Amino acid sequence: MTAVMLTAMACGCNRANTLTRQEKNEGWVLLFDGKTTEGWRNFNGDTLTGWVVEDGCLVGLGLGGDIGGDIVSEGAYENFILKWEWKLGPHGNSGVMYHVVEGEQYEAPYETGPEY
Repeated sequence: MTAVMLTAMACGCNRANTLTRQEKNEGWVLLFDGKTTEGWRNFNGDTLTGWVVEDGCLVGLGLGGDIGGDIVSEGAYENFILKWEWKLGPHGNSGVMYHVVEGEQYEAPYETGPEY
């Protein structure tokens, strides 16, 4: 099992980021509630720094050379369908990686997981 990694600005698009009853019954898992950073941490880290929630969006602060840093979900998933919405500035370069593996031997998530 692997973590889902996010290097973009994930957004709830100013609407409630929740699951419907049907989605819950079908086994969907909400990765971002649009209110908190709960469920996320820095790649190869124990906590989350460099990211905040603003207007229902998960926003990288652009601190340091890693532009907010790569983050991963605390949960591990397999056999999944990933649905997301994002915003990206005109000169942005970002994406979503999946099946990311963490460990001391890896300096960056792109070494272990494909990027969309």
